[in-house]
Amino acid sequence: MNTRLLSIIAAAGIAVSTSANALFVDLTDTSLFPAGPVGGPVATSVGGVTVTVTSSPNTLNFNDIIASPGTSAFCTAGGGSFACDSDGAGIGGPNPDEINGDEVLTITFSEAVEITAFYLLDFFFDEDDEESAEISYDSGPSDVVDATEVFVQFGNGFFASTGLSRITSTVTFVALDSNDLQGVGDFAVAGLEFNLIEREIPVPAALPLMLTGLAGLALYRRRRAA
Repeated sequence: MNTRLLSIIAAAGIAVSTSANALFVDLTDTSLFPAGPVGGPVATSVGGVTVTVTSSPNTLNFNDIIASPGTSAFCTAGGGSFACDSDGAGIGGPNPDEINGDEVLTITFSEAVEITAFYLLDFFFDEDDEESAEISYDSGPSDVVDATEVFVQFGNGFFASTGLSRITSTVTFVALDSNDLQGVGDFAVAGLEFNLIEREIPVPAALPLMLTGLAGLALYRRRRAA
C-alpha cells in the first residue's frame, strides 16, 4: 500500500455528500392534504422530508372549491404537476378557503431546505389596487409580491414566483393590506418547490486512527523491504 492510495481513501471518506434533489409540495392535492376544514396541523412526507402546515387561527381549510377536479384553467393551460383537486391551503375565517386579514399560514420542514419557488391562487387586482402577499423565512429578507406582477397567468389568479434561493426550515404567508375586485385582499397557497441541501456525511471517529495505522504499516513495510 502506498501513500497515494491512502490519500484516495482519506478523500473518499471525507468528501462523500448527498446531492440536491428538486421536490414539490402540492397543496392542491387532496390525497396529501384533506379537502375541507381541519383542526390543528396537517403533515405529509415529501422526499423523506416531513412538511407540516399550520395556521393562526388554528383552522386550516384545504377547501375543495374547484367544481371539476383537474379542469381549472391554470391546470389545463400550464399548471404543470398540480393535482388541482382544490385551490390549496386557506384558513377558516371570513373567507374560509383563503388567507386574509390577520391570518397566518406557516409551512415547516423537518430540516433546512432551499426554497426555489412558491405558487399562489386566487391572487387578483382591480383597477385601483391589487392583492399583495408577504412570504417570510427563518432568516434573510422577506418576499413581497403583488398580483399585478404576473396577473392571471393560467386563470384562477395563478401566481408563480420562481428562481428563488431561500435557505430555511419555515415559510410563512400573510396577506398585506390590499384588495381585489371584491374589495378583499386574500389568496390561497397552491404549492412550493424546494431542494434538499447537500449534507456531508460525518467522518467516523475511528477513521483518523485507522488511516494513521495504515500509514505506519506502509512505512514499516517499505523500510523492511529496503
